[in-house]
Amino acid sequence: MDGEEVYLPPIQWRILAKLVSMPGQLCSFDQLGEAAWHGPESGFAPVTSIRERLKWHVSQLKPKLGSRADTIQMIHGFGYKYSPED
Repeated sequence: MDGEEVYLPPIQWRILAKLVSMPGQLCSFDQLGEAAWHGPESGFAPVTSIRERLKWHVSQLKPKLGSRADTIQMIHGFGYKYSPED
């Protein structure tokens, strides 16, 4: 970002793509989980585990966005929202 090429692991890329596809809207943990892991993970891990994994991936993603890191906001208990800069 900021004019530089940045490597994103596939999961982080899918999370970012999902958020950007819904500008200004809440993207729930469930929606992000399905996008990140190509479908519902309910049989794979407890919901709290999925949320913690998503939080970790987003925490790794945001610094890679540089000055645009603040465009991704956590909505506590629900998910994330991407708010593009004007």
